[in-house]
Amino acid sequence: MKIAMPLAEGRVAELFDDCERFTIVDVDLTENRILDSCRAEPDAEWLGRLPAWLAGQAVDLVIAVEVRPGMKTDLMESNIRIIAGAPNDSPHSVIKSYLAGDLDR
Repeated sequence: MKIAMPLAEGRVAELFDDCERFTIVDVDLTENRILDSCRAEPDAEWLGRLPAWLAGQAVDLVIAVEVRPGMKTDLMESNIRIIAGAPNDSPHSVIKSYLAGDLDR
């Protein structure tokens, strides 16, 4: 499963919608472990179409602090699940919380 988190100053960004940089983490849910992680930035042409760009990166889930309702709809239409209400913490810490079951699955 691939999980994307918006980044700002090395932490999960307060608002997903305006973000230009992401951490994308590939996790194994069977073993609850991180397989791979990278930082990615969409080209300028994608900034208005983040759900399509994330779908092109094979992202299954977005974990964010906050996602506006319109963006939630666009993500769901791209078959990307959303967990909002994540802590404004490091992506590694947020993924560890997710794998431990501390965030909704």
